[in-house]
Amino acid sequence: MPPMILTLPNGEPIANYSFDDEAMHAPGEEQNWQESVAMWWFDVDTRMGGFMRIGHEPRMDGGNMTLWSFLQTPDWLYTPLPCAPAVSVTTAMTVAPPSGQ
Repeated sequence: MPPMILTLPNGEPIANYSFDDEAMHAPGEEQNWQESVAMWWFDVDTRMGGFMRIGHEPRMDGGNMTLWSFLQTPDWLYTPLPCAPAVSVTTAMTVAPPSGQ
């Protein structure tokens, strides 16, 4: 089903996909075909924000699932450590010290 086109208050169009599009899709023919969901957030009052992407790359190295995320507070940035395919579900974390330390 094609997306419904909505209009932002400034007149800019934005695509709005239906719930029917929210399931996994059959992979395309491209070697680098992937399917993912990405979320960004930011809270103005606490000055905290973050990003998360969950991806499926069925043709890469026999099939990869990836999770990439970070959380930022006013003083800290938390990011996952890079890891090899087929590691434990537990994500190792690195902590960057506040700037100037």
